[in-house]
Amino acid sequence: YRPHQDVQLGLSYTSPTRVHTEGKATGNVGAQLATLGLAARPDFRYDAEVDTEFPQVVAAGLSWAVLPRWRINLQVDWIDWSSSFDRLPIKLTNGNNADINGIVGADTVKEEPRLKWHDRFVYRVGIEYAVLDNVTLRLGYAYGKSPVPDETLTPLTGVIMEHTIGAGAGYRWNRFRVDLGYQYDIPTS
Repeated sequence: YRPHQDVQLGLSYTSPTRVHTEGKATGNVGAQLATLGLAARPDFRYDAEVDTEFPQVVAAGLSWAVLPRWRINLQVDWIDWSSSFDRLPIKLTNGNNADINGIVGADTVKEEPRLKWHDRFVYRVGIEYAVLDNVTLRLGYAYGKSPVPDETLTPLTGVIMEHTIGAGAGYRWNRFRVDLGYQYDIPTS
């Protein structure tokens, strides 16, 4: 929506997306078996299936041409992590290690670990500068507190970044446009 020639407002909705993945899960539980005092073959392989649901997102933004060649962009996203990442259904079948199958009681393992992620807002700000009529440079920053609670943090879910810096450039020629960008996520611990 454009209430003024220099101001644009936007609103978007992204519906949840479900992804079913299949593959192989391999590993070694030697350290765990040793802790329990069990002498068993430690390596394993399973056929793996994981059902992941990515969250719905509602975003609202404002773009304002503050000066003839300068534009400020603001955006707020609400991400419904709690509905998508409350549990993560994992199914392991056809385990190849008879020792582990005997300990577990089957060659199949079904797990739904609790993730208990929290809904979060992500705040974004960016500036654009039109160097020429067809060349634009961009710089931006985004902040969103990690949705992952400390008690359910794993190496697989610990990649959520809180601070992100981005830079980019755009080139327009007739009806064609090319935009390039680079994003750096500041590491968290």
